[in-house]
Amino acid sequence: MLLSILRSFALLSIMVIGFVLIVATGEDDSPKPAPPAPKPSEPTPPQITIHEPNVSFFNEGSNIYFRGEAYDPETKSNLEGSQLIWTSDLVGQIGTGGSFWLNWLSTGTHEITLEARSKSGGTASKTITLSINPHFNTRPEAEILSPADGTYFHINETIIFSGMAEDEEDAMFQPRQLVWKSSRHEKKLGTGFELQIQANTLAEGQHKISLTAWDSQNMPSEPDSITIHITKNHLPEVTIIFPTESNNKFTENDYIIFEGKAWDREDGLLPCTSLKWYSDKHEDAFGNDCLVRSNILSVNEHTITLVAKDSVGGKGTASTTITIIP
Repeated sequence: MLLSILRSFALLSIMVIGFVLIVATGEDDSPKPAPPAPKPSEPTPPQITIHEPNVSFFNEGSNIYFRGEAYDPETKSNLEGSQLIWTSDLVGQIGTGGSFWLNWLSTGTHEITLEARSKSGGTASKTITLSINPHFNTRPEAEILSPADGTYFHINETIIFSGMAEDEEDAMFQPRQLVWKSSRHEKKLGTGFELQIQANTLAEGQHKISLTAWDSQNMPSEPDSITIHITKNHLPEVTIIFPTESNNKFTENDYIIFEGKAWDREDGLLPCTSLKWYSDKHEDAFGNDCLVRSNILSVNEHTITLVAKDSVGGKGTASTTITIIP
């Protein structure tokens, strides 16, 4: 009896072990999912350059030469023909290829775009602005009145830009037609005959500030421009002691005494060698001291400016007006 039970138990154990082996073997032999296919790499965009036109203003009917190129880094060659498409936002496609002439652009201000597409599908584009002036329309003129070219501003100061515009056809301009821009910022600074901005909204360093006037035909003036500097350094405080507003008329060839001083928050009283005297009627400085005696100024009304430079190059100014009579 016991022997029979042992035989039955052994047979059952063999069956269980066989079943486990079958299941395990079945799991090992089952197909495994394939790894995900690698994503195709994005095509490298071409490198675009627009060489011409290199000016942005033409009169109606002008024959304009367009020339550009696009380099494909993948094939290490320039794209050609229909791979280069030129368009205007006003009239649509205007040409294809690396270069062509055109004399039929409509009047107005066009955004001209060169789009390049490589064989692998890489795309890139570059845009320039082109103004076509109507027949018998005179281009407007813009002028920056203040601040003076080369002025330094501390980041805590308020900057006041002022300008004007003239046009033979348009008697008056609206403030929105005068546009101020900085070479350091993509967006315009603002519009108007006078514009106030905080210096700390501009990047520190040198800026080329431009004023463009747009007439009723949507034609731009040649931009008028000045250079300003934004600095964290406090600028010198400059004082002109003489001439004064009550003593500012002199006779030609008379020696005139010019006296001034400058104080700086970081440097204290600045040395006299850091002061220079200028007239708006003369290109070069006529003096370089706290006290200058000069008779070289011509018969005219002169704006006299005393410029003081501190130890880190920050400049402060003061101005007065004198008159030289015959």
